Parts: sequence; C-alpha cells; structure tokens
Amino acid sequence: RHMVLNLSSSCGDKVGYLAVFDGHSGADVAERLQRSLHHHLMADPAYPSDMTAALRGAFAAFDGLLLREADGVSAAELHASDGEPGSTALVALAAECRLYLANLGDCRAVM
Repeated sequence: RHMVLNLSSSCGDKVGYLAVFDGHSGADVAERLQRSLHHHLMADPAYPSDMTAALRGAFAAFDGLLLREADGVSAAELHASDGEPGSTALVALAAECRLYLANLGDCRAVM
C-alpha cells in the first residue's frame, strides 16, 4: 500500500507526504495505516513546527489505537485469524526545503 498527499499545516505551508506500508499476516494494518496515519500526523500537537516529534507522535497514536483494540483479544484468537497482523512503514515528509524520513519495521529508504 502507498499514499502520496499534499498536506497543509495550520500556517498554510504545504507538506509533501509520501508513504509505503507493507502488511504481514494480511493487509489490514497496512490499509489502516494508509487511511489514517496522515490524520494522526496532522492532529499531533507538534505538527508542523517539529516534524520529527509529530512523526513519532503519529506512530505512537496509531500504535496506541491498535493496542486498545487488541485489549482482551487472546493470542489464540489472533493465531486463529491471520496470525499476528502488522505492517512496516516508510514515511517521507517534504517541508520547508527539508526532508524527514521515518521507518518502522524491516524497511529502508534509498535516495
């Protein structure tokens, strides 16, 4: 899964958002990241003044959401469905002549 967007900041600056998500044990988590990570990014209090902190916050917010949803789901239930679903993520933000890269899981960016 991938996504390319032009985001706006509260001060009107344009931010380029490019992301690649690769799910494992199914595509569910990758698809959810594709639909929502940029919303978590823009909702983070550090966005757009501190993109590094905003990226960390966006991933933490998404992870927290998954953990809350998984609370009470047994390991046996996870294995019975699709195993242990998850996703890698590679995100690039282009803002104010700077490039910010974030990776999660077994993925790398080559420039």
